[in-house]
Amino acid sequence: MDQWLVPHAALAVFALMMAIVSFWVKRSPWIWGSFLLLSFALGYFAKLITPIALVPIGALLILHALLTSDIRGLLRFILFAVTVVLSLGLIINYFPGFHEWTILEKTQISPDALPFSLRFGFAKPFIGFFVLAWSIPLVKNIKEFERVIKVALPLTVGGIAIMILLSLFSGLIHWDPKFPTIFWFFAINNLILVSVIEEAFWRGFFQRELFRWFGGRSLLAGSGAVVLTSLAFAALHWWWAPSIPFLGLVFVASLIYGSIYQITKAIEASIFCHWLFNLTHFLFFTYPVLQNAT
Repeated sequence: MDQWLVPHAALAVFALMMAIVSFWVKRSPWIWGSFLLLSFALGYFAKLITPIALVPIGALLILHALLTSDIRGLLRFILFAVTVVLSLGLIINYFPGFHEWTILEKTQISPDALPFSLRFGFAKPFIGFFVLAWSIPLVKNIKEFERVIKVALPLTVGGIAIMILLSLFSGLIHWDPKFPTIFWFFAINNLILVSVIEEAFWRGFFQRELFRWFGGRSLLAGSGAVVLTSLAFAALHWWWAPSIPFLGLVFVASLIYGSIYQITKAIEASIFCHWLFNLTHFLFFTYPVLQNAT
């Protein structure tokens, strides 16, 4: 990217992050919509997005708006399926009009790990953006958030312990404590544009819809929704890393995130677990994985 475009790109990312954060401050289309328009304008000037990219984004906006209604049966399934297909297209950068900004290119976080690259694109955030905008309940105040975290914290600690032990046993990582200079940047980006967005889509939309289809009440319905979502989540990661040990860990991680969401019925709980695991992995173990692990 040309140097003179970097400030526009950085401000575009910041405006999009503010749009996402605003959902927990005051979930108003006037607020998040204003930040979103500003982000689009800055992204256009930074050559990160072109007008044709608004087609799949606009389609997702309409689809999620329709799914907030009490549509049932075959029509709801069709809307769900189309939404999933469009979202997966955004995840794999299938649609034209999106251009990525490479922020870090093949950076060595751990000496014996695969190099780490960090890129920003407008495509992936929209798999969860409109889910957060009006599809799922969010905590409304600090007291409610504290109640959620009290339940989520022991589940999160246990879940992270399981994932770390499995990762060590499988040879994907080893003990590597560090505090890279990019930590705070990584932490903020990973919270807002990774953990929040992925949990909104996979748990707040995909798993929630499956649970509804399975009756929305029984333990069996919840378990089925968690397992099927985790299978889909792991299968998608084959696109980037066709490694059985890695995909197995992704599946287990999704089981844990999904179970925490199913128990608490709060998307903030699964976001908290997802983010805390990523930070633990980044700070204390090989990141992303050992070179000979895949």
